[in-house]
Amino acid sequence: MNELHGIKDLKVADENAEVIIKFDNVCKTYTLYRNDQERFKALFFKPRRPVQNHALDHINFEVRKGEAVGIMGDNGSGKSTMLKTITGVTFPDEGTVQVKGVVAALLELTAGFALEMTGRENIYLKGYVLGLNDDEIKDIEERVIDFAELGDYIDQPVRTYSSGMKMRLGFAINVNIKPDVLVVDEALSVGDASFRTKCKTKIKEVIQEEDVTVLFVSHNPASVKEICPRSIYLKKGHIIFDGPTEETHLVYLVDKRKMQIEKLTNRLNKFKETLNNTDDVALIKLSNRKIEKITARIEILKEDLEQNIKALADYREEHYGTSSGNISKSKEASEEVKAKANKAAQNAEKIVLQKAANGTFRKVFYGLVAVLLTGFVIFAMCFSILNARIDFQSVYNEIGADSKYCVIAEDGNSMTIDSNPEDIAENNNHEIVKMIHNANKTLGLPESFFSKMKKTHEKDGIVKYDYSRLKLEWSRSPETGLRVTYIKK
Repeated sequence: MNELHGIKDLKVADENAEVIIKFDNVCKTYTLYRNDQERFKALFFKPRRPVQNHALDHINFEVRKGEAVGIMGDNGSGKSTMLKTITGVTFPDEGTVQVKGVVAALLELTAGFALEMTGRENIYLKGYVLGLNDDEIKDIEERVIDFAELGDYIDQPVRTYSSGMKMRLGFAINVNIKPDVLVVDEALSVGDASFRTKCKTKIKEVIQEEDVTVLFVSHNPASVKEICPRSIYLKKGHIIFDGPTEETHLVYLVDKRKMQIEKLTNRLNKFKETLNNTDDVALIKLSNRKIEKITARIEILKEDLEQNIKALADYREEHYGTSSGNISKSKEASEEVKAKANKAAQNAEKIVLQKAANGTFRKVFYGLVAVLLTGFVIFAMCFSILNARIDFQSVYNEIGADSKYCVIAEDGNSMTIDSNPEDIAENNNHEIVKMIHNANKTLGLPESFFSKMKKTHEKDGIVKYDYSRLKLEWSRSPETGLRVTYIKK
């Protein structure tokens, strides 16, 4: 019996029990980008005006062994990010998260499942991931199958399962592997009511009998009250309240009603402003109807707010002897949070300078990489150009250094190949054609270069060709035979 919290049959953690989970000044920030191009650019350059979402902002709390803690808050308050830091899916930007023991998490319905494998195979897969051996998995296999109530579907691929069936299998695996920490994030919101009740009963059982620490996230306050004697209220990455679940729920309702009233009041003022600035009869009628509906809704919320404030005051009067606020350890925890936040603020300048230094280092690093790559490209181009330089001496050596019919000019800028006089007399061009062919091959000219060259000029029997790095002049006559001259450009 838990008289303090007003919740029956829930185990209250021993204050002297071992701390299983500890958050110490934890911060997690996500940078939001408009598109994938901006996200890619941010790998190399720091965004000028980044839009940042502080999912967790200086979070401090402890959870002891065998304790069940609920996490309350609207969408985007940081609940899932908190659980992901506990399970190791993501890591904090600042602060430390300490978790002891084996963590079993049911964060998303398909998380950890191989969709093409059967349910039975996924039991083994999950067990291997958590470090269990074959014998240990066999011990829990039948218990998992019986608890999940999947029947013949246990041997079907998980991709054929409905969302409720995936939840059944995932929850059955996690509660039967005897973890030290069980994390459940909105998973019990699917499936039939009878199985959800069975899951809640099982969670209470593992808490009572096996001292499992449970972190439970749900938008349904009734579910949290059934399982968790303690709850944390998160809002925009901050812990607003940490205390008994019933009190936390009332604090949450009071704060939420205030936000709803403020939002509707802003809408009401906009309609009134529109009403004062228009002469359109139809728009005036529409605005009046909207104003009436919003006004009625605000009145209902104000009544609900007054009831919640009264319920919160009555609760605190009953348990703490005062209606002004909680003077229990949850208030002390809040003071501790404030003290640590103040300490973090004092170190803010140091953190900013460190981040700036990290950003500068990143820019310098990528700048050096760019310079090295550019230098490498320039070096490769220069090497290619130098390697492509024409060397007539090497050509001469290749085609026959003893040939007196191949002559290199003194300046080294041209080379001439003449026919042998004996070949001219016999009208035999075989030797000179062979020499020309070898010279062309050594110079890297294609075999069909004569047909591909551009004919630029023909005069006095001399034909001139222009080809990339050199020019050719060649002539043919019965008196002189063939003569080819290679000239560097």
